[in-house]
Amino acid sequence: MKKRDVTIETRTKPMRIGIVTAHRYPTPREVRITKFSASLSKRGHECLVFCPGEIADAPENRFDHGRILRRIPGRINLSARIRGLPVPINTGWTSWLSQQFRRHAVDVVIARDLRLTLPAIRAAHCNDVKLVLDIAEHYPGMMKIVHKKGFASHISRNPWLISWLEAISARKADAVWAVCEENAERLARHNPRIEVINNYPISSETASGETCRHRTYQTAGEPVRIVSFGLINEIRGLDLAIKAFAILSRDLPNVCLVICGDGPMRPALEGQVKALDL
Repeated sequence: MKKRDVTIETRTKPMRIGIVTAHRYPTPREVRITKFSASLSKRGHECLVFCPGEIADAPENRFDHGRILRRIPGRINLSARIRGLPVPINTGWTSWLSQQFRRHAVDVVIARDLRLTLPAIRAAHCNDVKLVLDIAEHYPGMMKIVHKKGFASHISRNPWLISWLEAISARKADAVWAVCEENAERLARHNPRIEVINNYPISSETASGETCRHRTYQTAGEPVRIVSFGLINEIRGLDLAIKAFAILSRDLPNVCLVICGDGPMRPALEGQVKALDL
């Protein structure tokens, strides 16, 4: 970041860092929170994750690298669900986050999801706390290709609305983190205080010393396996990968593409594989 007033690593005094997400944490969809928390707690900082919860969840509990504090609905009905929706215009989230930031004396906030960024910004600034917006995706571009079903989906996934929300969130944040240089360059016009935080693995994941090694292609023996693991949806580009593999396998037949996972595009990909006789 160009300005160092919200840079965490330069602070010698341990900090209490609030992390806001619209996902019900812990979840594999928020691996960046796990990575942030692991890195920051290792340096002596305390991490507090603020997120939605269900009525059966505990309002507060610990995880490996800090504490989780959940906004729990008082009862299960349509009105309670609407009041608890993690959306930018929900003033209930602004109020709850403001109370939590003040109660726990949070020093800095990381907003991890665009849906709750504006409530988190308002709550942080009401408590004179700096906020860092962590943008892990090119959200407007992603909204152009994700599947839209029903009127509500066309509104919530509208690329123009998402572009506006992303722009105003980046401008109001005290600093921005992006995953790659290209996204940082795209967002720099909204906020010059931007830094790239790549998706590096957690140190414990590489502690064994095991690394990927190049393997010489051979026409016989075990095939070279190319593996995709995760949600199978429109934004992964797996249809393009299958098309490319169909071309690759003509010259390198001892190569195997393995797609592990499930999702809305799985039936279409299975049909594509059969049509290409792979």
